[in-house]
Amino acid sequence: MGQVDHLRAFDSTALDAMLLAGLADDAIYTPAIGDPIATRVLVDRAVQTIGDYGQVSGPHNSVTFLVAEVSPKKGETVTVGTETFTLESKQSEDEARAVWTVSND
Repeated sequence: MGQVDHLRAFDSTALDAMLLAGLADDAIYTPAIGDPIATRVLVDRAVQTIGDYGQVSGPHNSVTFLVAEVSPKKGETVTVGTETFTLESKQSEDEARAVWTVSND
């Protein structure tokens, strides 16, 4: 098993533990084309980002996905309970996970 496989397995196990602890959520990811996909996500609300020169951006919401479960794209949606979020911009992505800034519909 290579490094990428280990990272994916670790992130999946960590997300399962967070789900059991109530720190992550089951969700439904709805792509623009295709059927909705059941997935697990981390939702971070009111995140404030500090830029390279110390500037602070206003609060925003972000959602972290496992890329083994979904391939998030701008404009698509994820529903957690009764809340639906629209993917606005990708903050980061590696071999195991993707973090997106979202708007709350």
